[in-house]
Amino acid sequence: MEVKKVFLKDYYHNLSYNPYIEITTIFPIIGKLKKRIMVVIPGGGYDVVSTREGDPICLEFLKRGYISCKLVYSTDPINHSITYPNQVLELMAAIDYLKNNYPLYSISLCGFSAGGHLAGTFAYLNNYKALLAILGINNDLKVDALVLAYPVVSMVESWEEATRSVVTGNNSDLFDLLSIEKHVDKNYPPTYVWTTKDDDLVSSNNTIMLDKALTKYNVKHKTHIFDSGVHGLALATPLTVPFGVEGYDKEISSWIDEASDFLDEVLE
Repeated sequence: MEVKKVFLKDYYHNLSYNPYIEITTIFPIIGKLKKRIMVVIPGGGYDVVSTREGDPICLEFLKRGYISCKLVYSTDPINHSITYPNQVLELMAAIDYLKNNYPLYSISLCGFSAGGHLAGTFAYLNNYKALLAILGINNDLKVDALVLAYPVVSMVESWEEATRSVVTGNNSDLFDLLSIEKHVDKNYPPTYVWTTKDDDLVSSNNTIMLDKALTKYNVKHKTHIFDSGVHGLALATPLTVPFGVEGYDKEISSWIDEASDFLDEVLE
């Protein structure tokens, strides 16, 4: 197994902070790796980067033959001063680095909660020329598929107040720009998305709005809204359930297999 940590500011000097990606590859003894990379984007309300939604997810995709890449983006839990477009620029840098160094690989994103918002907004912001110019990027940064777990989707309806406040800096001019459901079109990547009906932090209406937008534009997708479960379950196994949550739900833990099957349908 090979683990490589890449500090992105070493390559993209106009980044304001110094995020990093951790790329992990398992070399097979027999057979070949799939030509796939999964970029895992943990949640944390843009205030922290959740550990439960990082390495355990990477391991699951490693088991399925992917190169896994964890993005540790910049946050400021004290002053909440790191706002848009910093995290988008950091993800742009990560994707550009991967495309330059793994040109034959498909690249997908797996984001959780606020990390799902970052993945979902990246899917339409990746071609914004003003952002690309900041980093001096010329690559096409479109990704091949998304996996979104209980994502923050909207900044204008059923929004999660803390996440919106941090990522926008309470700048209402950004609310529409960062509402994913308003920017889905026929070119949006194939998407697997899941949540629970009674998520008490990020309303399931977020996933419902995204599902409607994907359906409207005939984007290949699968949506699974489980009956019950708290926010932040990650794999929904004893390894990753939030502190204080008793047990886990075997039905919800099936999402990773569903997502994997969906990816097998849409990726080469």
